[in-house]
Amino acid sequence: MDLHYWRDQGAWTVLLPQMDWLVANYQRREGVTPDLAKAWDVSGDGTAYTFHLDSALWSDGSPVTAEDVASSLRRIAFGLGARPYQSTLASLDRVESLDNITVRLTLKRPDASFIAGLGVIGNVIYPSGYSIQQYAEMKPLASGPFVLSEFKPDYRIRLAKNNHYFKKGAAGRALPYLDGVDLFVIPDPITGYAAIRVGQFDLTYPADPVALSLTSAQAAEKLQDLTISVARESAYTVTFMDRLPWSNDRVRKAIEIGMDRHALVQEQSLGFGTAYSFLMPPKELGGKWGLQQEELMTPRGYGTGGTDIAPALQLLKLSGVDASALHAALKVREGLADMATGVADQLKKRLGISMEAAPVDEEGVRAAQATGDFDLLFDEVSLPLDDPSAALDPVFRSRSPRNYGRWNDAEVDGLLDKLAVVRNAAERRNLSEQLQWRLVDLAWTIEVGGRYTIQAWSPKVKGFAGRLNSQDGPAYRFEDVWLD
Repeated sequence: MDLHYWRDQGAWTVLLPQMDWLVANYQRREGVTPDLAKAWDVSGDGTAYTFHLDSALWSDGSPVTAEDVASSLRRIAFGLGARPYQSTLASLDRVESLDNITVRLTLKRPDASFIAGLGVIGNVIYPSGYSIQQYAEMKPLASGPFVLSEFKPDYRIRLAKNNHYFKKGAAGRALPYLDGVDLFVIPDPITGYAAIRVGQFDLTYPADPVALSLTSAQAAEKLQDLTISVARESAYTVTFMDRLPWSNDRVRKAIEIGMDRHALVQEQSLGFGTAYSFLMPPKELGGKWGLQQEELMTPRGYGTGGTDIAPALQLLKLSGVDASALHAALKVREGLADMATGVADQLKKRLGISMEAAPVDEEGVRAAQATGDFDLLFDEVSLPLDDPSAALDPVFRSRSPRNYGRWNDAEVDGLLDKLAVVRNAAERRNLSEQLQWRLVDLAWTIEVGGRYTIQAWSPKVKGFAGRLNSQDGPAYRFEDVWLD
């Protein structure tokens, strides 16, 4: 249960109610807020952050110190082995504990997304003098709102209120509001949803609607007495290689607007989610930076989403490329072959482009990404952080290792440069929208759907907002949730 090294739904569910971050980032709700740090200062050049710790205690009564914070962040940023959240601290150069309650983080360069990345789900703070192995042995030392009180394998984990917890709610009342939380192990999601419908539980785990065999229309009927939240876990994308005929921008744009997006959403997630988004969750799903669906439903974006394919056919005609002469392999990792086949079949049927899904193993995908040995590449892009720099810079900056199509554009690079240093929210929003529209126009990579999960809870559960995606850590903590 080492959250610095593992991404695991079970570990998050058990440990996150017991943990804290330096700052919290509840992406579905208010975004970045104080957590262990009650306040912070930023140097004029944006390269030094000084954090002032609140009076947090571990569950044994000892104080949470600056060295606890420093040792955890050093481990994430500079430790040995593959660490899934290292990229969120990629700009970090130095970590210093100035005294027991003050931490200074010095960056290699200005990074406006750094503060949001600190609050990503895996960047929790462990006590520096306590073996993390103890957490795997179910002997955790907690600083969060709850502590482990009972563990029955394959049945139940019981969490009790942490009487040492330091936070207070908006009205000055001590947190958490709940006396405890019982987490039940139910391997079959269908059983879990059946149980909440009859009032046996108050809240479900997030589940794939395909695994539930539950369409959005059925959910509206069967779960009408519950609150339903939809979380966007990843995006399915098609990336073009920068060579003919895919370097012809009209060919790429024709494919982008010629897809039947509504059919893809029905096929991939049974109607949950949206047909109109671009790599970041749209505002309609709780995102703070993504373009709105209604904006993408215009000729400037995806048009009708494939309802009218005449504009796409006209673009192909203007491109000078004979669609019937286009033959392409859509390279895809084996586990996504069915999704890629659906996209390829659409392009053949709607635009006359001959395309076949070409499944390869994980090693084959990595080789294609490294060498550029593909025409089109179908992939699943994880979306851990709702921030334009974090989401778009690694994928679209010229010569970035993840710019698999080898594209480059001076305007894109210039907007990414500005986004990296501008901290004013309104200015960043304006730059982000400019960048997203430029990328939609260029269509180097197009989004062709996504993977979604749903979560349901009883009307008596108050203060819970659900998750934006699986990395939305504070949603697992229940610190300010109560029962009506």
